[in-house]
Amino acid sequence: MSGRSVKRVTPSGARLLLLILGAAGAGLAWMVPRPVLPRELPVLVLDPAATAAVLAQDQARTESAPTGPKVDRLVGLFLEQGREEVGEGELAEVYDQRGRALVEATAEVRAEFGEEGLAALRSAAILQLAPALAGDLDQEEQEGRLGSFPRMLERYGASADGQVTASPFVVRAMYVARWNAIHRMELTEGMGEVELQAYWGWLALHAEAAPMARREAAARAYVEAGGVNGAEVEATFALRRGRPQVAVELFEAAFEETGNLRVRNHGLAVMSVFD
Repeated sequence: MSGRSVKRVTPSGARLLLLILGAAGAGLAWMVPRPVLPRELPVLVLDPAATAAVLAQDQARTESAPTGPKVDRLVGLFLEQGREEVGEGELAEVYDQRGRALVEATAEVRAEFGEEGLAALRSAAILQLAPALAGDLDQEEQEGRLGSFPRMLERYGASADGQVTASPFVVRAMYVARWNAIHRMELTEGMGEVELQAYWGWLALHAEAAPMARREAAARAYVEAGGVNGAEVEATFALRRGRPQVAVELFEAAFEETGNLRVRNHGLAVMSVFD
């Protein structure tokens, strides 16, 4: 007889071995190329650290926001615009007159307090957004702060049945665009990278009711702002717009960049269907 002992596999050890082999088999099966057409766009992903930094900046700016008669006039015009949006309507000449007043008041504040002063006033308005949406302000103040903004949220799929469904940071980005528009500024003026990703990313990836041309343009802006899964986003839009060869190249680029097997499989599917 040999002096070696024979080790037997216990029942529990056998189960563990089978589990490991099964998991390995599943992993290998996942790695095998499987053509799968993309059924939907990627979801919007934002960097939590970057969004937190923007929110902290809102707070810091608000604490040093300018005050005085010129600021009071500008804020008053902003609130008046909101109240009129939920009123019974106004004459076009009244609307135009307020528009000219807003341009003038904005220029006066910018001249006295600079771009940082305007940014601080925008941040102060942003900090009133959450209580306004929650109904924690009196009616007049709430109407002034929100105006037609709730309708905007619903139109772009950020709310349903009166309940906000988008993330607070996306809603914030949309409100920044509203504030800028009322003050006759570019919609994305003053937005940093992650704010642009939130604004354009939501329109491109989640605003199903928006025209496809607008969503495609938003997708390009999202990618330019460094949005997550940018190549995959562009590829999916290219496919939806009837450009399969462009989609294949972009899916391949996305796979080379990320190693994501899902986008590789999307590219294979597009090639097999449209070759």
